[in-house]
Amino acid sequence: MSSSEAKDLSRRAALVTLLSLPLAACMRPMYGPAASGDKTVAEQLASIDIAPIPERFGHYLAEDLRFALHGGNASSNPRYRLEVTVTRSVVTPIIDTQTGRADVATTRGEAYFRLLKYEGGPVLIDGRATGSASYDRLTQRYAGLRAGVDSEKRIAEELADQIRTRLAAYFTAQP
Repeated sequence: MSSSEAKDLSRRAALVTLLSLPLAACMRPMYGPAASGDKTVAEQLASIDIAPIPERFGHYLAEDLRFALHGGNASSNPRYRLEVTVTRSVVTPIIDTQTGRADVATTRGEAYFRLLKYEGGPVLIDGRATGSASYDRLTQRYAGLRAGVDSEKRIAEELADQIRTRLAAYFTAQP
């Protein structure tokens, strides 16, 4: 690299740095202190009550949401209510031609969520989270069942993380 190319490269780097400085003032850390003195994002997440979610997969998701939003404790002073409905399906795309059995299965899960004020009112945010996990379908019956349950738990954790991130982004964007 010649000295003129090095100078040109350093000039470009300096120009990019100077142009990006005004944008630095626009950024606010998601979990930092609130600008207006209101509750922090973590405190607002902790004030979300999670409505019961039916079925085993819903139970796993509700427990992961409790842990993700307020460390596993119940919300002591709920200001918001999170309503979640879930769907789960199992797909077996590959079939062994000799045995006629599926060797691998994929569990897919979707969670539709809505955040409301605890007292009621309009929906503040709604959305959908999706996830999938594959597992081996073993010839041992209980090992195969356990692998399927473990895949549901992995998906529930993934969905809870997606929902928590979207809720945190919502609270960060509020003035």
